[in-house]
Amino acid sequence: MRRIETVLAWATIGVLAIYGPVETIYSRHELWSPYYIIDVIAFGLLILGVVRSLRARPRSAPALLTAGWAWAAANFWRAAFDRIGTLQRGGRLSLGSIELQFVCTELVVALLCLAVGILLVLRTAESSVVRSR
Repeated sequence: MRRIETVLAWATIGVLAIYGPVETIYSRHELWSPYYIIDVIAFGLLILGVVRSLRARPRSAPALLTAGWAWAAANFWRAAFDRIGTLQRGGRLSLGSIELQFVCTELVVALLCLAVGILLVLRTAESSVVRSR
């Protein structure tokens, strides 16, 4: 399980290397927008989660990383369906179809990482109970 957590932490770093700059550039004229602030909170939770997870060795510490993915997944869910709604109302996206594709990809990645994180949290809790007996 620890190996899976390490892979999740490093994958999170890779995702942040794309997610952070893309969202910042996209929001560059609205950095005080509540939508961008939601992203900044996700960046912070994910970074703190990575640091906590990688420093906890040899113990496991996936909870904060999982919380970051939960926050990001909820944000991507909102963003994806906001864009779908815009298209259904006959509107246009600023960057066209690539914008919807990117947001939907972010959502799928976040949901997969959240699922892995939840599994890790549950396994960590189970192993803590077994050790305490």
